[in-house]
Amino acid sequence: MKHKSDNLTIDIFDDLPPKPIVVTGGLPCRAKIAHVMSDALKIRDRYRVVASINRLLGRKVKLSHFNNFTSESRSDSIPPLDVAIAFDLAAGSSALGKFYARKIAAKMVFGKEALDAKLGHLERIRDEATKEIKWLKRVIGELQAITKAYDMSQQAAKAQLEQSGRPLVTDEFDYVVDKNLVKAIGSFYEENHAVILIISEENFPQELEVWAHFHGRILNWYPAEPAVLAVSVADDLLERLVEKTRGNVRRICTNLETIQGESLGMGWKIVDLATWKNRRSTLAKRQGRDDG
Repeated sequence: MKHKSDNLTIDIFDDLPPKPIVVTGGLPCRAKIAHVMSDALKIRDRYRVVASINRLLGRKVKLSHFNNFTSESRSDSIPPLDVAIAFDLAAGSSALGKFYARKIAAKMVFGKEALDAKLGHLERIRDEATKEIKWLKRVIGELQAITKAYDMSQQAAKAQLEQSGRPLVTDEFDYVVDKNLVKAIGSFYEENHAVILIISEENFPQELEVWAHFHGRILNWYPAEPAVLAVSVADDLLERLVEKTRGNVRRICTNLETIQGESLGMGWKIVDLATWKNRRSTLAKRQGRDDG
């Protein structure tokens, strides 16, 4: 489908400046400078322009030198920067200024166009600032919510510890050390003065030494006691235990703890599958004998 050309709408991409010249040897433009100056003089009197240049500079620029500046064949004559500025002012144009701007990937704007560009720049800054303000307000709101939740949890924990008189038990404290949360626990202690029971790995006392302030506040160190064989569990009971738990290690340990507790209560040093199955009847007989 063909589109009709719209002669009333300016293409915003027509006057975009080119990319800046960065290649070696890509900047020589003596002939183009002369061409730009010649075009600007087509509707102006050359002698009057030179007279205005001399007046603006406060010194005399010879007409012959000026003619060399505007001659594309004179590659050795390039107008100095102050002469180029005076030329644009004297010729009532911005030909050399615009030419120079395009060489550095820029664009010169004047009058209302300059005001529109400045307004657009300020509006863009305003929009970016508005977005940043909204983001900061959201972050501040989230921080306030987190702080409020933390304060509420602190108050609840403090009230619970004061009312119950129980210690605060922190298991796997090596995680607290790894995550640099030791100061948080220390702050909690300073605020509540609660008894804190810390459980961790064997090398924990040495690892905590880097936190000297916290390390020095620990009252007592109690190393874990080595494991002892209080009750011997027979192989047939172990096999049944593995079968019932489907090899789940955590459940096996929990059941072994139960077996040990009940066996110690019954006075058994060795417990097998048959003994474990009959533990209820044995307990009933003991209770009956004690009652009699």
